[in-house]
Amino acid sequence: MTDLHAIIETSRWHRELGHEVRSLPHARLIADASHLNVWDANHADAVSAATDREIEEVLDALDLHLTHSDWRVVHTDPFTPEAFVARLALDGFEEQPAIIQMALRGPVRTSAYVETRPAASDDDWTTVANLVWQDHREGLRTGNAVMSREVSEGVVAGYRAKAPACRFHLTIVEGVAVGYGSFAPGPRGAGIIEDLYPLPA
Repeated sequence: MTDLHAIIETSRWHRELGHEVRSLPHARLIADASHLNVWDANHADAVSAATDREIEEVLDALDLHLTHSDWRVVHTDPFTPEAFVARLALDGFEEQPAIIQMALRGPVRTSAYVETRPAASDDDWTTVANLVWQDHREGLRTGNAVMSREVSEGVVAGYRAKAPACRFHLTIVEGVAVGYGSFAPGPRGAGIIEDLYPLPA
């Protein structure tokens, strides 16, 4: 397996953590009506549809299983067939900012003045929720979309559902939580560091 395959497979696995997954012939689908405005809880992934008929089947499945949501989110990657991506563009899907993915070989360098601590207690998770809300209010990650506190809390519920496979940490400077992030060792020989957010300086 190439590094690219490992990264893509690990990203797909991470998005599915904590959710019920429907395996379709040409895609994998997550639908969670309890968090209808959280994209990670309602999306299609691992799309292999390449013919007109296969593409229609995937799009029809989105409409069938996501009636509770106004959104139709599809994660694409270098292995998504070009015909499917072209159909998304033709149907008016809007591309979101690309996620930068990098691979690290070797140990992680750490800073002496920054402490990381697992989010373990309810108080820790309240702190994570407050940081997520600050992140959403800042708007850089969301493309300046207006997010409600309810959406932020739904995102955090999704984070907690990924545990213990995914481990969330708070970043502490001088006793104050100034950021959060997560990591998980993936099943394909690659791990993932995700959801990094530092408060503005």
